[in-house]
Amino acid sequence: MRRVTVLALLTSPADRQLLQNIISHSNWNLRFVATLQEAQVALRDGAIGVVISDRRLSSGGYWTDVLGVLETLSIPPRLIIAEARADSRVWAEVLSLGAYDLLMKPFDAVEVLRTVSAAWLSWKDRLETVTATRKPTASAAERQSNAHLLTRTAS
Repeated sequence: MRRVTVLALLTSPADRQLLQNIISHSNWNLRFVATLQEAQVALRDGAIGVVISDRRLSSGGYWTDVLGVLETLSIPPRLIIAEARADSRVWAEVLSLGAYDLLMKPFDAVEVLRTVSAAWLSWKDRLETVTATRKPTASAAERQSNAHLLTRTAS
């Protein structure tokens, strides 16, 4: 079974520590990065199913920059935005532009575990669907050989 892997792009040391404390009680992998460039490297390195990102990045970027990077991947991880002050306008923006969900800061353990679990299962289902449709088909020679075997056993 594939292990839950979460990449976190969070600026605040307090947010990082709280997320680490919450996730440390699970068997999930959690990796922190400080910049969008570090996130791009991490995403190339392994199968990351969930990314948690601040709405505003420390580099001056925005969560939509993270989404743009994720959308270049064949099976993009689910993006969860972390925000301390989110009104209905922020929720609508985040969800309508393509993020999976929004987590309020300070993080609530139950909400983090529920949201990350749902996001990861959604990503895993997509991965399995895509992988199943990419299975190689038999070559023409294999199909001809199999057809020959079938006609011999039917005789």
